[in-house]
Amino acid sequence: VKLSCDRSYNQIPVSSWTDPWAWAALIAVAAILALAVARYRRDRLSFWLAGFFGIALLPTANLIFPIGAIMAERFLYLPAVALAIALVALLDRPPGRRYATAILVAAGLLFAVRTFARNPAWTSNLALASADVETAPRSARLHDMLAQALFEQDPQGNIDRVIQEQERACEILFALPPAQASELTPTYLGIYYVLKAARVDDAALRRPWYQKALQVLLKAREISQAAEKAHDDRLRAQGEPLAARSAYQQLYFTLANVYLYLGRYQEAVEALRYGKALNPRALVAYDKLSMAYSAMGNLQWAAVSLEEKAQLDGFQRSTLAALLDVYRKAPDASCVLVRQGGDWTLNTACPRLRSDLCLALADLAQAYQDARQPGRAQATQTAAQQFGCPFPR
Repeated sequence: VKLSCDRSYNQIPVSSWTDPWAWAALIAVAAILALAVARYRRDRLSFWLAGFFGIALLPTANLIFPIGAIMAERFLYLPAVALAIALVALLDRPPGRRYATAILVAAGLLFAVRTFARNPAWTSNLALASADVETAPRSARLHDMLAQALFEQDPQGNIDRVIQEQERACEILFALPPAQASELTPTYLGIYYVLKAARVDDAALRRPWYQKALQVLLKAREISQAAEKAHDDRLRAQGEPLAARSAYQQLYFTLANVYLYLGRYQEAVEALRYGKALNPRALVAYDKLSMAYSAMGNLQWAAVSLEEKAQLDGFQRSTLAALLDVYRKAPDASCVLVRQGGDWTLNTACPRLRSDLCLALADLAQAYQDARQPGRAQATQTAAQQFGCPFPR
């Protein structure tokens, strides 16, 4: 009667020991099972169908292992075959045979009408989420899905509704302990707040949106780091090696952007360095780090950050130009720049440049180590040693 593609947290709340419906459901399942077993010799078909139903449902029942979904109509597609056979078999017995055709035709028509009425919801994610959020209004995932669909349809025109749906998703999700929640939902809300701020012309009115983004992104960071720790603790308890880190890198880059706007440069650096350690090959981290260090007046590390990027992108012209711009502002870097063919370029014989390059290689190697990419860390250390850097073995 009421269909939904998702019934995740908290559409179906955890039952207490005093919930009569929970006990009634358990008793009903036990009674059906007992009846099928008791009638084994007299009714082999019912016994077989009950077993088929249970076995077909078992992989999605969260009894063997959690699957990330509590309930969904799609879990009943195969088990429903057993129910259909059971219904036909029941009607084929006296006195059901007299009414079997009428009952089955009526059932077929009802299900056909219900299917026809449901089909329009599956034309798009927006249609599906819009329909199902009415059926399962306490599902955080559906509100998140609806917000994303609205954003994809019209990022500018739908931004207020997008924020409303994403706030509802976060409101539901934040009832969970951090290690059990999802970092993605509050991260998206932070991104939507930043996009909303970009549409506000008055700087005084724009700042509160950044403040709201900061609060929700800090909550996302709490969830992310709690989930990382819980995952690592499970691996250690099982005696397995730590796997590659899986936190959402964009969370830390968005958080850094908010800190940069608010003028909190040191905190922006910390967010960027943490995000860089998730995947050091994300080039945007180095541009933002150079920007934050420059704003703090730390031109050496502004240059070092760009030299790390240059190691990754092969000294692209844009990276080289940004690096030259930083060194032009440094009072003690006169030997770094030399003219060659009418253009300024880097002087690899300059002690300052070599020192900064060694810092860049050491920092990049450490980032790879933090990202649990030992092969790349070792390769970077080898490059540093070949360049003459005093890199510890």
